[in-house]
Amino acid sequence: MNTTSVDKAADTAVVLCRVKESGNVGSICRAMKTMGFTKLVLSNCPDYDEALVRTMAVHASDIFENAQRYADLEDALSAYSLSAGFTRRSGARRKAASISARDFARGAAGLPVPDAPFIQRNQSIAMVFGNERDGLSDHELSLCSLAVHIPSSDKFPSLNVAQAVQVACYEFFTSGIEAGNIRAESKKSAAQSQVAPAAMEYFLRQDQEAAPPKHQDKGHALSRLGIELGVDEIIGAFAERGAFKQSDDSFLRGFLRDLCERAGVRRYELEYLRKVFFKAFALGSKSERIKKAPGKYK
Repeated sequence: MNTTSVDKAADTAVVLCRVKESGNVGSICRAMKTMGFTKLVLSNCPDYDEALVRTMAVHASDIFENAQRYADLEDALSAYSLSAGFTRRSGARRKAASISARDFARGAAGLPVPDAPFIQRNQSIAMVFGNERDGLSDHELSLCSLAVHIPSSDKFPSLNVAQAVQVACYEFFTSGIEAGNIRAESKKSAAQSQVAPAAMEYFLRQDQEAAPPKHQDKGHALSRLGIELGVDEIIGAFAERGAFKQSDDSFLRGFLRDLCERAGVRRYELEYLRKVFFKAFALGSKSERIKKAPGKYK
């Protein structure tokens, strides 16, 4: 069997928020390594019983030893272009919509997904999981670009965090194999290929659309830190014009950040978006000055 793979594991981190149990962390390390993942990030996590972690991790304790630690999730996500909060809960203060783990993994691998809420553009991805008792808080989920859920039985929908990580990593692994096989087949002649023409056309078109203009930077999607610098300038311009007199800027800031992350925005695209806003502000100010100017014959 051909197992050519589109390897997204190298660009994807598993982020744990406030996970308490040492055994779970060890099991997560083992689950990650079996599917090719090596990046573990610990956000606001306690000190663990390292002996228990190593026992449960078996031969994957190196993932724990190389884990990055952060005091809060905001800092933990700053280096990633797209962050997915895994949660089964919904509500007024949660994300408006959620994508299944399978569709999320397929989208990340570049496979076609109906109504995909993000664009695959070589983003570095963070898969974010909450603690054992209550999962991700409203605030933690608000820091993620989108919400992802793992379908389960209505009679007992709750998964252990280590099980959730295993399912997510498995979906990435199998989607990567499928995408790799399709890409490999698409390079052969149409007569020899066994891949559906529609799938071949999708991948070829996607590769063409992903390429920016020749005179522009061909780098990867911006990290959250890079996106926030551009969003800060846009928010500041709104604030100068009194846009937040009735409320704070948190909704607009989060909306623009999530939109840019789901689009896999690149540096030149964010710069162009910033210029569009500033041009609109300048034209608006000019229009107001004309309206307020006294008439010639008054």
